[in-house]
Amino acid sequence: MSMFLLLLAPSASMAVIYWFFLKNITKSVVAAHLLMGIYLILVFNTEIPLGSRMGGLYGTVPIVSFSVIIFSEIIDNQPREVTVFLGFLGLIVATLALLYFKLYVWG
Repeated sequence: MSMFLLLLAPSASMAVIYWFFLKNITKSVVAAHLLMGIYLILVFNTEIPLGSRMGGLYGTVPIVSFSVIIFSEIIDNQPREVTVFLGFLGLIVATLALLYFKLYVWG
């Protein structure tokens, strides 16, 4: 439950900042919000061992990936498409890893 709250606060604040102040709604931003919602549902229903490095992975990678997708125009030394792709890659890999560990390792 605590990991869920640790992820929910930054995700919600980034979403509020994006939707109310930037208003640059694209398909990638909507998809990122949906994928982050799925990830938060998985985290809420999973007991993640927070003391391990794996617990840090499930908190850091999704938040960084989500923020890279939403605020992709801030990074100006790479094309926007590359930044969004890498953000989705991180978010999808974290979601699939969490799903795998939930189903097969942690039971």
